[in-house]
Formats: sequence, C-alpha cells, structure tokens
Amino acid sequence: MTLDLDHGSLAPHVLRLDPYVGTLLAAAGRRALRLHADQVTVEHLLGVCMEDGECAAYQVVEHAFADPETLDQELLALSPGIMVVGSAAVLPFSPRAVEALRAARDAALGAGAAAVRVGVVAGCAARVLPEPTRDDLRAAGLDEGRLAPAAAEGPGTPEQAADPEPAADPEQAGRSLFERFDEPAKRALALANKGAHGRGEHSIGPAQLVIACLRAAPELEALAGLSAARARELLAGRTADDSEPAPRLIPPHPELSGFLERVPGGGGSLDLLAAGHALGREEIVGLLLRHRITEPLLERARDAFRDPTPGS
Repeated sequence: MTLDLDHGSLAPHVLRLDPYVGTLLAAAGRRALRLHADQVTVEHLLGVCMEDGECAAYQVVEHAFADPETLDQELLALSPGIMVVGSAAVLPFSPRAVEALRAARDAALGAGAAAVRVGVVAGCAARVLPEPTRDDLRAAGLDEGRLAPAAAEGPGTPEQAADPEPAADPEQAGRSLFERFDEPAKRALALANKGAHGRGEHSIGPAQLVIACLRAAPELEALAGLSAARARELLAGRTADDSEPAPRLIPPHPELSGFLERVPGGGGSLDLLAAGHALGREEIVGLLLRHRITEPLLERARDAFRDPTPGS
C-alpha cells in the first residue's frame, strides 16, 4: 500500500472525477514510494501522467510535439524525494543506497563529526551490497572497515555543497539527508548519478556509490585496498539495484486536495494538466508553457483525447 485513496482529503475527489484519475493517484503513490518521499504531491501526480502512454495527458503532450519523457524528468526534478538532480539526469537512490546514506549520516552524527566524509559513504555503501558482490570486492582487497573510522575524525567545518546539489530529503522537518556531507562526498553522489544514467539504470545503487566515492577521492584507494578502476571492473554488470522499497502508507500533501478541487466533475488527466495552470505555481506553469502545453491547447484537445476505462 502507498497512497490511501480513502483518505478524507482524497476520497470525495476519487468519487467525482473520471475513474482513471484514481488509477493515476495510485500510480502517484507508487512513484512517491520509489522516490522515498514522505507525501504524495502534485508533482508526483503530473509526473505519472507522463509515464502513462495510455492516458490523454500523455497523448496531448505528444500531439503538441513535446516530449513526455523530458517533461517527466523536469517534474521529477521538482518532486520531493531522495535523489540527485543533475544537468544530464535526475535519478533517485535505490533502497539499498538510501540505507547506506542514512547509515553514513548516522555514523557521523553518532561520532560527533561535523561532516559526513566520503570514505564513510564508501564503507557504508559496500556493506549493503549483495553478499556475493561484497565478497568479490573483499577478495580483491577491499577493506570497508578501514573506511568507517573516518566518521570519527572529530568536529570541523563542513565543506560547501558540490554542484549539482542533491534534492532535499523531506524527512526530519525538511532537513536534508545530505546537509552534513562534505564536498568530496557530494561530488561522489553526482558522479554516481552520472554512472547510473550512463548505464541506463533507473536508480543510483550502492555499487555506483562505491565506484564514485573512489573516483571522487583517489586517496581512498590505498585506504580501501581497492582502486576505482578495479572496482568498476569487478562491478561491471552488477551496478543496478533491483531491491524494492518497503511498502508503507504515504499521506497526500495538503496541496493535493486543493489541486484536485480545481478539476471539474468527471474530469480526467487533461483536466489535471489544466489544473496545473490554475494552481498558479510558477515552476509548474512555466514548465507546462515551455513544453507548449497551454490552456487553449487542452481545451481544443478535449474531444480528441480520452482516458482509458480502468481495467479495460
């Protein structure tokens, strides 16, 4: 279970709108889960419209000679979640990678360190790899235990964030998971994003983090007992993380109900795009206009494009 469609702020809208909106809301919940978000938002809902080639919203974007995949990526960059937003790609971290990142943060905080060092990230990422993969790295010389003590280097001045900046983690009252990561650690996150994108992976896994950390701080190679080049060779074909996030109930963002109120009774996915204009949020309106998804276009498209019937 991800999004509760019986939630008091959603149930009335699920009943009064086109049945396919319920299908899209359920998909938005799954998207939020995949992104490790704490709430389901308007961005998650509009994003799944650009993933669903059957819905009218997707088809009208193609009709406007825009690219649903590009629009999807831009909506992803605006969405709450634990991810890296880069110039070439926007990717979430995989469940195992999030486990490693949180472990690195907790280790640093527990040791009283002012920053989460790149070596700690590498060590924690190596520990969550599948056992056969981890064993192969250890046989080649990796000693992640030598990386972990870096968390206890003691207080200091946190480094400034690298560019691109990882998207903010919605947990802990908006405090970023990456707030205490030092510059090499943040650079490693960006490199891991590029590595995962280059291999066509849908998330950034811990194997990509290990390689990226060794690349971001070459001095770690001697400490870890393994070079970045050797790690890349050993992990070839094994960098994708197919683990699934644990099911959980994700509440709707308060804004989502107000957004759905802008959709007329019986409205479907085209009306969701129109509501994106009506919402008045500069980022969403600007995004739609850049892709030529205007209100007049949506009005003209109503007779030409229809959402499918759920289950048909």
